[in-house]
Amino acid sequence: MKVLAVILALCVGTSSAISCADLHPGKNAMCLASCEGFGVPSYQALAIYACAGTKCCVEEEQTTTTTTTTVAPTTVPTSTSTAVPTTTVAPTTVPTSTSTTVPTTTTPEPAPPVEQQCGVQPEDVTFRILGGSPSKKCDWPWQVSIRGRSGEDVELDPSSSNSVPFCNGVIIDENHVVTTAACVILATAFASGPAEDNILVIAGEYDTQSADFTKVGDAFTPNEVGKGVSKVTIHPEYFKTDASTFTSGDLASETDETEANNLAILKLISPLEFGRCIRKACKSDELSWNTKDCVIAGWGTYSEGLGAELTTKLLTAEVELIKPEIWNLVNKLCDDSDTLIIKPLTTFAIFKDSAINGSTCMSDNGGMVVCKNGEGGWALEGLINRPSFDACSPGDRFLVTDISAAQMWINNVTMV
Repeated sequence: MKVLAVILALCVGTSSAISCADLHPGKNAMCLASCEGFGVPSYQALAIYACAGTKCCVEEEQTTTTTTTTVAPTTVPTSTSTAVPTTTVAPTTVPTSTSTTVPTTTTPEPAPPVEQQCGVQPEDVTFRILGGSPSKKCDWPWQVSIRGRSGEDVELDPSSSNSVPFCNGVIIDENHVVTTAACVILATAFASGPAEDNILVIAGEYDTQSADFTKVGDAFTPNEVGKGVSKVTIHPEYFKTDASTFTSGDLASETDETEANNLAILKLISPLEFGRCIRKACKSDELSWNTKDCVIAGWGTYSEGLGAELTTKLLTAEVELIKPEIWNLVNKLCDDSDTLIIKPLTTFAIFKDSAINGSTCMSDNGGMVVCKNGEGGWALEGLINRPSFDACSPGDRFLVTDISAAQMWINNVTMV
């Protein structure tokens, strides 16, 4: 009955908890950080929703094996003894040597520097809703701004006269950034030629209209770094797979085309150097997907329409990410009037505070959807998927490119 309650709750726009134990009646099942020493992970479709940030573990049945050993009887032969003269030998004393065993101590390998670890923020963060107060510098060091040329005959550089911050991406390692394919369309809309020649990635970005610095003593250290792109790889199931054929008119295409499989990987022209303001997000872990403690970020607009004003500082919001399996159950059990069609490589997220009336807009495209993983780091579970020119998302939920469903493809591309 609890599973039904969860589905009905989503039908009316709220969320609810689902018990790990209810998924395995008659067995000892509970949510744990690790199933090791207790049992095995549950592989039911709803198990990942039941335990936010942990695993639904089912205790293994104990099997006792009794071994019976049969010992053969021993026969001792009887011997006839003959008296032999006895010679007394003086006892010999052998000196005893004492050896001392020195215990061996194994020194564990030191943990890598914090900036080399995934999903670790420089300091505590206060979340702010999209459209409200901005985050602080370096709060989300894996989020990047993606800029494109402002015109056909201008240099590709970070200046506001030559380039425009069209959308966003996320650092997954020192050589690669993931974003949406629609972001690539946006960033290359005003210049011809290969997409690689028209995209600039700004890592460590906070304010898109000024250079960001951190004061260390009397000196100022730059937070941001601009990187060109050497290769653009579009997801093979997107409606266009050759980025050089993109045009601005593609964003006027049917949303089914532009939203489904909306994913791209940018290979940077040279590796990033990680530090306080530039780091990588953790990979998605589908089995321990925490859907409740999630955050989105973007440099989107405050209102709808092509002429809407862009925010210059990174804005964030707390959201809950819902697995596609849950939405599919909602579609089966709820009123057809509000059916959500789950397109390939997509899912939906819900703003946790509906009173804030948050939304996502075109320039939020490619922004992070990160959730806390079992180790306390932030894992990239999705990207904001908003390829519509003239409208922002409804206030209660928005479309997400499902990174967990594409993780194998991402791994294959980035290993090359």
